[in-house]
Amino acid sequence: MNVFPEKATFKYRWRTYQKKILDNMNEHLKNGHLHISAPPGSGKTVLGLEIMLRLDKPALIVAPTLAIKNQWIQRFCELFLDTENIPEWISSDIKNPGIITVTTYQGIHSAYGTDEDDEDQIKKSSRISVAEIIKKLEKQKVGTLILDEAHHLKNAWWRSLLELKNRISPTIVALTATPPFDVSGAEWQKYIQLNGPIDVEISVPELMIEGDLCPHQDLVYFTSPSKEEEKKIEYHHHQAAMFFEEVQNDDTLLEALELHPVYLNPAVHLEWIYENISSYTSGLVYLHFRGKEISDIHFNIIGDQQKYVPGFDFFWMEELLDFYLVLDEVNFKKYEEHRTDLGNRLRRAGFLEQRTVSFYNSKNVNQILNSSIGKLQGIKEIADFEFSVLKEDLRMVILTDFIRKEYLVTETQNTLNLDKIGAVPIFEKLRRENFQHKKIGILTGSLVIIPVSAKDMFEQFCFRKSISGVSFSPLYYDQDYLIISLSDQIKHDVVQIITEIFQCGGIQILIGTKSLLGEGWDAPKINSLVLASFVSSFVLSNQMRGRVIRTDKDNVNKTGNIWHMVCFDSHDINGGQDFSNIQKRFKTFVGISYKDEATIENNFERLNIKTIERKEELPKINQIFFAWAKNRTALAQRWKTALDKGNVLVEEIEVPSVSQYGRYGENADGLFG
Repeated sequence: MNVFPEKATFKYRWRTYQKKILDNMNEHLKNGHLHISAPPGSGKTVLGLEIMLRLDKPALIVAPTLAIKNQWIQRFCELFLDTENIPEWISSDIKNPGIITVTTYQGIHSAYGTDEDDEDQIKKSSRISVAEIIKKLEKQKVGTLILDEAHHLKNAWWRSLLELKNRISPTIVALTATPPFDVSGAEWQKYIQLNGPIDVEISVPELMIEGDLCPHQDLVYFTSPSKEEEKKIEYHHHQAAMFFEEVQNDDTLLEALELHPVYLNPAVHLEWIYENISSYTSGLVYLHFRGKEISDIHFNIIGDQQKYVPGFDFFWMEELLDFYLVLDEVNFKKYEEHRTDLGNRLRRAGFLEQRTVSFYNSKNVNQILNSSIGKLQGIKEIADFEFSVLKEDLRMVILTDFIRKEYLVTETQNTLNLDKIGAVPIFEKLRRENFQHKKIGILTGSLVIIPVSAKDMFEQFCFRKSISGVSFSPLYYDQDYLIISLSDQIKHDVVQIITEIFQCGGIQILIGTKSLLGEGWDAPKINSLVLASFVSSFVLSNQMRGRVIRTDKDNVNKTGNIWHMVCFDSHDINGGQDFSNIQKRFKTFVGISYKDEATIENNFERLNIKTIERKEELPKINQIFFAWAKNRTALAQRWKTALDKGNVLVEEIEVPSVSQYGRYGENADGLFG
């Protein structure tokens, strides 16, 4: 007897990669796991649902957010049952499981009786509820566990899931758009222990060839710090220069190094030297800078026949102070007072944090660049530009980290200084300077704002869902916008309703939080995405990109622009940490290049922009990106050319290993390493 109704069948045709996985499903499941990695927008949810049906066992589906949890249920009802009504055998409460139970990772852990990350607390308070939940799942004969994006889980959440897995021994179906390659080796091992090894990896080029993703491009908009931010950054760099000068002339530090055993008698300490080659080398660079002769034995040890010693700079100062203040507590003990004083001053200045010395990757400066208020103007210019090109067809989403409700006022005018990035400040920036009459809205978990022109549409969608009694209140200082009261009647459906309004064009620019819309949210008509989220892992960055690269069945010519915001630090020879972060993230973004010959690559170099030497060059570079963004026809052609010629140059991303994250594991092919 079948567990699921016979009428539960997928109503569209399978994509090539989906059919291939389904045809080989039993082979992949020999170890009890099927772990699939495929880009956002590639149809992993429906694939997971079909695998669930073919396994024909009651299933527990675990999603990362409430929005995605609801989406699993909506997709199954719409695409497999062909109904908008949720049958009673589908449950969203793990304490009362159904044939299909859909919950969140946090929901499982909360049901287990503790929200603390403490093992003793878990052991004391949750064993009875764990047993009770497992008993209910066993009674329901749950045999399939679908894990949607099971990464970056809190330790206690991971333990709860692993215990659940071990107790009911289900078949595991793990789905991810971006494996967490940016984690430690230990966390990677936990990820694999839960999900199983990756069985199938589907690439962006594969999906582009099949027409399963639309042509898209990553674009960068450069901003500069505000005058106030610039002063703070200048002060930081001035302090760094003062420390550099101090260290250059520090006779106590010089004495401590000259008397260190690895420099007095290196042959006796070879094991230590090779384990800590960067520290050892930094001392040699400093001693040479101070005019001390470097004996041949040191060059022999590090294999440098050229006997070349680089100049002492900030890089070597960081390595040296890391050695002196953090690494070696024993041999520098005589200089404890000097080390303590220097360390405390570095901490107060923000150059020593969590036992790491850093002058350019400073938390203080990074925070300024990350959340630079100059990005507000950049977002406004991108919105104006995209609307000037697409007009009424614009469907832009701006994703940010915070709501910032404090920037709403109950006065007839809102003249608050917009000095932070968030959903409301972005909305205010666009609203105050909305000369093009763009339709702007906000969608977050606790604040929803729509244009007054979208009210009728909102009420129509509510009527279809039998929702009544929705309360609207005009934005106090602008009657062209309405705030929706998130009552119990509406709060569970508001995301879907606003999404439908956006899809229909009642809202052209939707500002939301990454926590609500950044992962799993589906609105195929999005054609422009601005990533104004600055505290995301690269996993979430790639998830957010996935909102715009999906195809639109109503528009076969859809293309997508993805805008990344960078605040450029002209005091840093490398452009600052904000710029460095985006360059690293591009290694996980597969996209089209702008070199003479179109290629598909996963690096920043594919953008083919020249080295930026002065901040005065930024407006010109932004105009180059605007030119690319405008010519969407050429974008589609470049993808076609690269795919037709097979010009795919994708570098592999190394899987994290435990040993990879040792602090001093560099190779020593010479003094530079």
